[in-house]
Amino acid sequence: MDERTKCILRKNYHDSRYTIPDFKTGLKPEVEATEFFTRNIFFDIQSEILASMVSCMLIRLEESEELKTFCSTCFLTRRVVGPTRRVESGY
Repeated sequence: MDERTKCILRKNYHDSRYTIPDFKTGLKPEVEATEFFTRNIFFDIQSEILASMVSCMLIRLEESEELKTFCSTCFLTRRVVGPTRRVESGY
């Protein structure tokens, strides 16, 4: 590995470890992504979250005492996706 590549890797590591990016939505998955992914991967995830906010819509929510089940649709593909996420109540 050459010096230029090592320098880029060290900068990416430092940025991921010691800086906090600007949050666009404040949603929990966006905030948690900063803890698990490098900064470059985080920006990819953040753009997907923003795109889903514009192009997807919740069409059904089924709720019980233990679980919430979401069903959504995407305007770009006109596909209904569901259940897309199961989460414990209080998430």
